[in-house]
Amino acid sequence: MGTRMIPFFFAVTKKGELFGPFISLPADLQKRALEFMFYTNSGTDKGKEAIARCKAHESVSQEVKQWV
Repeated sequence: MGTRMIPFFFAVTKKGELFGPFISLPADLQKRALEFMFYTNSGTDKGKEAIARCKAHESVSQEVKQWV
């Protein structure tokens, strides 16, 4: 399940980098998505990188960035 969630956060495609719907969610739903990844033990390297890329995105709130 965890690796299937990675494009929800971030993916690299033939056309370049693509952010998933995660970055457009409200902060409370972003936190829930991150909790899901944590509690389903989805801490793969690709998953961690995708979350880190989202953390650096300007549309992710400071609250979520600090929470990660």
